[in-house]
Amino acid sequence: MKGSNIKSKMGRFTYSACALFFAGGLLVSCEDELLTGMPSWLGSSIYEELEKRGNYKTMLELINDKDVSTVDANGETEYARTLRLTGSKTLFVANDDAFTRFFQNNVWGAKSYSDLTPSQKKLLFNSSMINSAYLIELMSSTPGNDPAPGTVMRRFSSLNLYDTIPQLRASDMPDNEYWQYYRSKYSDAGAESMTVFRDNTTSPMVHFLSAYMSNKSITNDDLKFLTNGACDNTSESYINGQRLVERDITCQNGYIQVLENVMNPLTNMAEAIHNDGELSTFSKMLNRFAVPVYNEGLSNTVGVDSAFVWRYLNNGFDLGVAGGNNALLTYKNVDYDAANVLSYDPGWNQYKNGSSNASMSEDMAVIVAPTDAAFERYFQSGGGAALIDRYKYVDSIPNHIIVNMLDNFMKYSLVATVPSKFSSVMNTAQLEMGLSVGEPGGQTGIGSCLMANNGVVYKSNEVYNIPEYQSVAFPASLNDNDRNTRTDIMRFIINELDYQAYLNSMESMFLFILPTDEALKNYVDPVDYHKNQPTITEFYYDYSPSLIGSRIKCKRYNATKNADGTLTRGAEITNPWKNGSSESDYVTNRLKDILENSIIVQDKSATTSTGKSVWVTKGGCPVILEGTGANIRITTPYRKELADQNSSNSPYELKVREVEGYYNMGSNPDGNGETFIVDMEPMMSASKSVPVLLKELATKDERYSEFANMVENSTLVSRFYNITTSGSSSTGVAKTISNGLTLSVMENYNYTVYAPPTAEIEKMYEHNLLPDWRDVIELEDKLDEIENSNPQEAERLEVQIDSMNTLINNFIRYHIQNSSIYLTAPASSGTYETSYMGGSRFATLTVSNSGQAGSGSIVITCNDANKMEIEGEAPRKVLEGNYFAREYRFRSGVSSSDGSSSGPIACTDIESATRIFNSSTAVVHLIDKPLLYTEELSNAYNMISGN
Repeated sequence: MKGSNIKSKMGRFTYSACALFFAGGLLVSCEDELLTGMPSWLGSSIYEELEKRGNYKTMLELINDKDVSTVDANGETEYARTLRLTGSKTLFVANDDAFTRFFQNNVWGAKSYSDLTPSQKKLLFNSSMINSAYLIELMSSTPGNDPAPGTVMRRFSSLNLYDTIPQLRASDMPDNEYWQYYRSKYSDAGAESMTVFRDNTTSPMVHFLSAYMSNKSITNDDLKFLTNGACDNTSESYINGQRLVERDITCQNGYIQVLENVMNPLTNMAEAIHNDGELSTFSKMLNRFAVPVYNEGLSNTVGVDSAFVWRYLNNGFDLGVAGGNNALLTYKNVDYDAANVLSYDPGWNQYKNGSSNASMSEDMAVIVAPTDAAFERYFQSGGGAALIDRYKYVDSIPNHIIVNMLDNFMKYSLVATVPSKFSSVMNTAQLEMGLSVGEPGGQTGIGSCLMANNGVVYKSNEVYNIPEYQSVAFPASLNDNDRNTRTDIMRFIINELDYQAYLNSMESMFLFILPTDEALKNYVDPVDYHKNQPTITEFYYDYSPSLIGSRIKCKRYNATKNADGTLTRGAEITNPWKNGSSESDYVTNRLKDILENSIIVQDKSATTSTGKSVWVTKGGCPVILEGTGANIRITTPYRKELADQNSSNSPYELKVREVEGYYNMGSNPDGNGETFIVDMEPMMSASKSVPVLLKELATKDERYSEFANMVENSTLVSRFYNITTSGSSSTGVAKTISNGLTLSVMENYNYTVYAPPTAEIEKMYEHNLLPDWRDVIELEDKLDEIENSNPQEAERLEVQIDSMNTLINNFIRYHIQNSSIYLTAPASSGTYETSYMGGSRFATLTVSNSGQAGSGSIVITCNDANKMEIEGEAPRKVLEGNYFAREYRFRSGVSSSDGSSSGPIACTDIESATRIFNSSTAVVHLIDKPLLYTEELSNAYNMISGN
């Protein structure tokens, strides 16, 4: 029967039906009849219909039981009176044969009706009645004037929160720190018990109806799986897992719906897991996050001193929420990190998917719960064996590690997690989880299901791979107080900056340089390094129970710069937050920079086993790795820079800590790389810009001084930049300042700068192939002298100066290549754009890198603006190089000001800078001859150089 047909019939019978219903004393309006599908013709009452049928004696016994509802002065129960005379109900019933089967096997162990407790009787009856009259086909529609068919799978029954008032003793409670006081107070041997509700929301009924299953693409096999084989036809209807065998028996006061078996009242997923003897390990994991929450309203209603609700610490689907979606992140004045608690409360009867904002009625959750046998295999010889090697016992594994497993197994949507959609069920790394259907008691797949009022528990025969346990980020979770190897800061910032999913990706291979909390006490601040007063920062993790601000805080110290460029720590700065800065913004800004320059996305064709090699971090900085595995030695750009400026051949190397400092996650099946733990200092990048570095190199080797001078005196460099472009800006309106002179053509990327020798540049000056920057300065001085007295000559000079600057800039631009190529890096070759725009496109260079050390390992071929090799021009060679630079853009204030209407505050000198806005990295190589971007220029150069 179609819904539209029902409405049509109801329209024709509105007047007579309303008259009859008012005469019978029904307290329901005609409009309600239309919306709830009230019958178009009227039979006997629900009570009378059950009596007439004769085989519903147990159901009638529940209706007439004074334990189930109150009794009036005539000795009649409230429910008997309602179902015999008045009301508008839908009652799901089972016949006496069904009850006979029920008493042979039920969760309470009751063998007869007399064995049922008052609470059990209330649960049985109230869970089977809805306080409205519904045709089955309308139960899957949303309420209201415009009902949406096929969208509802859960609705409230007549269950009352107070139908059962649980009393717990010690053995009923979780064995964790939150319950310890109550376990002592309410011992099993004592006379007192603790009033604890498993939830403080009403338990809904779960119904799988044909329209819903069709709308949500739930198949016959899906239904068979969910009901453990009891139901396998989506054209039928199933209520709390029981098949409907007779539908829509029309009565004066509602409908009777007949079920094949007695409908068991459903518990929530947490309680279903707790009650299943094969899921005790998983239940104990969940119960680590269980807390007793005092509820004054329940206490007053029940009439006890203290009534509690069994809650679970959870973030409400969002690591950034403050309490929405039933989140619980603060308990007894202790604040919990959102990343270290459950994704949602598995005991929440009225669960709704907060990640999609679906209503409670539309969907419910899924928990994939491995059995005890599955966990035993996993921890003995599977992916969890390493955890047992470290922590000895499952109960000793820290919560922040266990929660990674639970996050993978707690799914938000049942509709999206049925077997027909298993291929699209992802783990936390957004890779296919690999769910499959197995057999009960098997070793693979999901063996059976537990239907609950807020989701379905998939009893799994296996523990599916946990990406976090295979990730290079995982060692950040393996803290060890005894060995002072804590990495709480990096673990926190990985989650805070949402890098967990990135580092969990099994599609990439990583090298991860992981600084300990001890290493992060020795951070040379890159902003302050260029000020009159450099500083050293000490990051620390705030373990205070009641959190104020972020977990990660810092202390900052004045430092003295030594002759070799290193810093010596001095006194702590009492008030370091100036020029609009804040501690929280500082911590995020600097630790993000550290994190991004600690991650190397590994080229799958190369490994650390190749020996000395330059690798590039996610943040663009180079890092030198020598050796392999636990013996690897790490040279950061900061340390190499210090060695280079002191003519040292032995830069300070970060060594992997001796005890548990190296992790080859690739040996953990399907892991994604290697992790190196360092505890001296974090990854720190080069401090010098390209122009500054070139000048420094020139002081050491005059053979390359001219290119440095040319760059320094070109119009391509500046210290100040405005807010919207990289164009240089006057100090009065500057919003961004650099670490010395920087190249405006470098835009938040990585570059290679090729420095040609002075002798070759001077040849070009001599033969007028390239203007001399000194001549430009002379003309500018002359222009200043005559600008007012001789406008015509001044105009001619301006044109000449612009033309000369353009030629100089083009020459410099062609020596700046987009993309960094390093000596001793993994071998590579390719064609790269330069910063020189030849016509409508950037001119290119073709570079071949053998990956070896020494002169000639990098060979450069010049191309014209059409990306064609310039004929007759000999390839250029890199003679020496791997000089690292970083071009910073600093700003004042906090990061949030960048998006404000007024923009960031002015940053007119380096002393007012507070944060890293963006940066570019570069490597400088010294080459044998200049790079020339046209055939004409190349031919002319070849003539004068004798090539």
